[in-house]
Amino acid sequence: MSLRVALPARLAYVPSMRETLTLFRPVGAQELALIAAAEFRAFPPRLPFQPIFYPVLTEAYAIEIARDWNTRDEASGYAGFVTRFQVDAAFAARYPVRMAGARQHLELWVPAEELDELNRHIIGRIEVIAEFPCEHAPVRQAQPSDRDEMISVRLASAADIPALDVLIATSVRTLSVGFYTPEQIESGLRFVFGVDSQLIADQTYYLIDGLTGPVACGGWSHRATLYGADQHNTGPDLILDPATLPARIRAFFVHPDWARRGLATRLLATCAGAAAAAGFHSLELAATLPGEPLYAALGFVAHERSSVILPDGVALPIVRMTRPLASISSQHRG
Repeated sequence: MSLRVALPARLAYVPSMRETLTLFRPVGAQELALIAAAEFRAFPPRLPFQPIFYPVLTEAYAIEIARDWNTRDEASGYAGFVTRFQVDAAFAARYPVRMAGARQHLELWVPAEELDELNRHIIGRIEVIAEFPCEHAPVRQAQPSDRDEMISVRLASAADIPALDVLIATSVRTLSVGFYTPEQIESGLRFVFGVDSQLIADQTYYLIDGLTGPVACGGWSHRATLYGADQHNTGPDLILDPATLPARIRAFFVHPDWARRGLATRLLATCAGAAAAAGFHSLELAATLPGEPLYAALGFVAHERSSVILPDGVALPIVRMTRPLASISSQHRG
């Protein structure tokens, strides 16, 4: 998410002699094992569906993730570790600082393809400064090959709508903080954000299940509507010509507890593959402000910024973005 508080969008360092920046990285047991195999001098490559490497700026935020998320995650081995490392400050200054929900949740966004270069700019060794084992983990621990199996995409049905309504409200109210005002968030939920049942009827809306219900959802459409739930639709939804017009990417939401795990990227890959099979050559979407950084990382280009005036008079900023379909379904990064 883009930084929306009174901090620089990038780390404004003017280093003198080899000035360093201290960063933190919460990791699970498997990633820590790979770090150890590299003699604590490098982080392992990102998984195929992860386009960004996210070191964080504070120890407190890293502890929060390791303690509250990694210990509940099978792929992390139900254990969390906080690593600390020094990186050349001049090198780090090239990357943007992003805010992930709360003001204190600040991350440095490094593209996955530049992680090797970041590793080369690490000064000294990566330290483990805290660990959080889970006392009630299941006996079975995740294997490296389990990761893709754990993220399973399925078509949404009408029976899923009540659970999706809860997921969407939770996602918007948490991940929009710092991007939209409380008034914009609540007005957006009332008039714009939610389930478009036409997508479900068209069998173009997907979800990913957690242990207690859906944790991510999103879809695509061969119809003209660019955004909005059932309460926003106002008339006939014209069919698009795939030879000349882009398919729509619609209604992507992720539960805050499942953010930064590649779920939206997996859903996008599924949608892109289906749209390509239907004959489309490009994609278009209306991004919310918190969603814009993710879509930009996935190759979408912003070409129009506007505000939707909602029935209660509240203006909701959105960003119209497009990208070619070529290769997106095979990139599978997130």
